[in-house]
Amino acid sequence: MRRRSVGVVLVLGAALAGCDGAIEGGVHGDHESGLASATEAVRQERGAAAPTWSTCAADAALARAEALVGEPELTHAPLDDVIADCGVTVAAENLSRAPAGTPADDVVAAWMDSPGHRSNLLDPELTQVGVGCVEDGEALLCAQVFLGPPRGG
Repeated sequence: MRRRSVGVVLVLGAALAGCDGAIEGGVHGDHESGLASATEAVRQERGAAAPTWSTCAADAALARAEALVGEPELTHAPLDDVIADCGVTVAAENLSRAPAGTPADDVVAAWMDSPGHRSNLLDPELTQVGVGCVEDGEALLCAQVFLGPPRGG
Protein backbone atom coordinates (compact mmCIF):
# COMPACT_ATOMS: atom_id res chain seq x y z
CA MET A 1 0.00 0.00 0.00
CA ARG A 2 1.42 3.36 -1.01
CA ARG A 3 1.03 6.41 1.20
CA ARG A 4 1.94 9.96 0.36
CA SER A 5 1.87 13.05 2.48
CA VAL A 6 3.32 16.30 1.20
CA GLY A 7 5.63 17.96 3.69
CA VAL A 8 5.12 21.48 2.37
CA VAL A 9 2.61 23.71 4.12
CA LEU A 10 1.14 26.91 2.78
CA VAL A 11 0.69 29.95 4.97
CA LEU A 12 -0.56 33.00 3.07
CA GLY A 13 0.55 36.38 4.33
CA ALA A 14 -1.55 39.00 6.03
CA ALA A 15 -1.48 41.13 2.89
CA LEU A 16 -4.57 39.21 1.79
CA ALA A 17 -6.50 39.96 4.97
CA GLY A 18 -8.57 42.70 3.36
CA CYS A 19 -10.14 40.41 0.75
CA ASP A 20 -13.93 40.11 0.56
CA GLY A 21 -15.81 37.02 1.71
CA ALA A 22 -15.23 36.89 5.48
CA ILE A 23 -16.26 33.62 7.09
CA GLU A 24 -19.31 33.69 9.33
CA GLY A 25 -20.94 31.26 11.73
CA GLY A 26 -18.28 28.55 11.62
CA VAL A 27 -19.64 27.08 8.37
CA HIS A 28 -17.15 27.17 5.51
CA GLY A 29 -18.95 25.31 2.74
CA ASP A 30 -18.51 28.15 0.25
CA HIS A 31 -14.75 28.26 0.79
CA GLU A 32 -14.45 24.48 0.71
CA SER A 33 -16.40 24.24 -2.54
CA GLY A 34 -14.37 27.18 -3.88
CA LEU A 35 -11.13 25.28 -3.23
CA ALA A 36 -12.55 22.20 -4.95
CA SER A 37 -13.71 24.28 -7.94
CA ALA A 38 -10.38 26.09 -8.25
CA THR A 39 -8.61 22.72 -8.10
CA GLU A 40 -10.87 21.41 -10.86
CA ALA A 41 -10.11 24.48 -12.97
CA VAL A 42 -6.32 24.18 -12.72
CA ARG A 43 -6.48 20.49 -13.56
CA GLN A 44 -8.68 21.09 -16.59
CA GLU A 45 -6.43 23.95 -17.78
CA ARG A 46 -3.59 21.42 -17.89
CA GLY A 47 -5.58 18.66 -19.57
CA ALA A 48 -6.08 16.55 -16.42
CA ALA A 49 -9.44 15.10 -15.45
CA ALA A 50 -11.36 16.93 -12.76
CA PRO A 51 -11.45 15.08 -9.44
CA THR A 52 -14.81 13.95 -8.13
CA TRP A 53 -16.01 15.06 -4.70
CA SER A 54 -15.55 12.45 -1.97
CA THR A 55 -17.44 12.64 1.30
CA CYS A 56 -14.86 10.31 2.83
CA ALA A 57 -12.03 12.65 1.77
CA ALA A 58 -14.00 15.68 3.02
CA ASP A 59 -14.55 14.04 6.42
CA ALA A 60 -10.84 13.21 6.64
CA ALA A 61 -9.92 16.76 5.60
CA LEU A 62 -12.15 18.31 8.24
CA ALA A 63 -10.68 16.03 10.92
CA ARG A 64 -7.16 16.98 9.80
CA ALA A 65 -7.97 20.70 9.89
CA GLU A 66 -9.58 20.42 13.34
CA ALA A 67 -6.53 18.56 14.69
CA LEU A 68 -4.24 21.41 13.62
CA VAL A 69 -6.13 24.32 15.20
CA GLY A 70 -3.80 26.30 17.45
CA GLU A 71 -0.67 24.50 16.31
CA PRO A 72 2.17 26.90 15.52
CA GLU A 73 3.11 24.91 12.42
CA LEU A 74 0.98 22.89 10.05
CA THR A 75 2.41 19.41 9.86
CA HIS A 76 1.26 16.41 7.91
CA ALA A 77 0.19 13.23 9.66
CA PRO A 78 0.40 9.76 8.15
CA LEU A 79 -2.52 9.02 5.86
CA ASP A 80 -2.72 5.30 6.61
CA ASP A 81 -6.08 5.69 8.39
CA VAL A 82 -7.51 7.71 5.49
CA ILE A 83 -6.35 5.08 3.00
CA ALA A 84 -7.93 2.31 5.08
CA ASP A 85 -11.14 4.16 5.98
CA CYS A 86 -11.78 5.35 2.41
CA GLY A 87 -10.78 2.02 0.83
CA VAL A 88 -8.23 3.47 -1.58
CA THR A 89 -4.65 2.69 -2.54
CA VAL A 90 -3.18 6.18 -2.16
CA ALA A 91 -3.98 9.51 -0.52
CA ALA A 92 -2.36 12.94 -0.38
CA GLU A 93 -3.07 16.18 1.41
CA ASN A 94 -2.54 19.91 0.99
CA LEU A 95 -2.79 22.27 3.96
CA SER A 96 -3.20 26.03 4.18
CA ARG A 97 -3.68 28.67 6.83
CA ALA A 98 -4.71 32.04 5.42
CA PRO A 99 -6.52 35.12 6.66
CA ALA A 100 -10.28 34.64 6.68
CA GLY A 101 -11.68 35.97 3.43
CA THR A 102 -8.71 34.95 1.28
CA PRO A 103 -10.18 33.89 -2.07
CA ALA A 104 -9.99 30.16 -2.78
CA ASP A 105 -8.35 30.93 -6.14
CA ASP A 106 -5.48 32.64 -4.28
CA VAL A 107 -4.94 29.58 -2.06
CA VAL A 108 -4.88 27.23 -5.07
CA ALA A 109 -2.57 29.62 -6.95
CA ALA A 110 -0.17 29.55 -4.00
CA TRP A 111 -0.38 25.74 -3.90
CA MET A 112 0.48 25.71 -7.61
CA ASP A 113 3.64 27.70 -6.79
CA SER A 114 4.75 24.97 -4.35
CA PRO A 115 6.20 21.82 -5.98
CA GLY A 116 4.71 19.36 -3.47
CA HIS A 117 1.25 20.92 -3.49
CA ARG A 118 1.33 21.28 -7.27
CA SER A 119 2.18 17.59 -7.60
CA ASN A 120 -0.91 16.66 -5.58
CA LEU A 121 -3.14 19.06 -7.48
CA LEU A 122 -2.12 17.68 -10.87
CA ASP A 123 -1.50 13.98 -10.12
CA PRO A 124 -3.80 12.03 -12.47
CA GLU A 125 -3.82 9.08 -10.04
CA LEU A 126 -5.58 11.24 -7.43
CA THR A 127 -9.12 11.17 -8.76
CA GLN A 128 -11.18 12.21 -5.72
CA VAL A 129 -11.00 15.25 -3.48
CA GLY A 130 -12.52 16.55 -0.26
CA VAL A 131 -11.89 19.79 1.62
CA GLY A 132 -12.44 20.78 5.24
CA CYS A 133 -11.88 24.23 6.74
CA VAL A 134 -12.03 25.51 10.32
CA GLU A 135 -11.38 28.82 12.00
CA ASP A 136 -7.97 29.15 13.63
CA GLY A 137 -7.89 32.50 15.37
CA GLU A 138 -8.37 35.09 12.64
CA ALA A 139 -7.25 32.64 9.98
CA LEU A 140 -8.99 29.89 8.08
CA LEU A 141 -7.17 26.57 8.25
CA CYS A 142 -8.00 24.20 5.40
CA ALA A 143 -7.03 20.66 4.55
CA GLN A 144 -7.54 19.24 1.08
CA VAL A 145 -7.41 15.44 0.90
CA PHE A 146 -7.00 13.61 -2.38
CA LEU A 147 -7.78 9.94 -2.88
CA GLY A 148 -6.59 7.55 -5.56
CA PRO A 149 -8.12 4.42 -6.96
CA PRO A 150 -10.11 2.03 -4.77
CA ARG A 151 -8.34 -1.03 -3.38
CA GLY A 152 -8.80 -4.01 -5.63
CA GLY A 153 -9.98 -1.82 -8.47
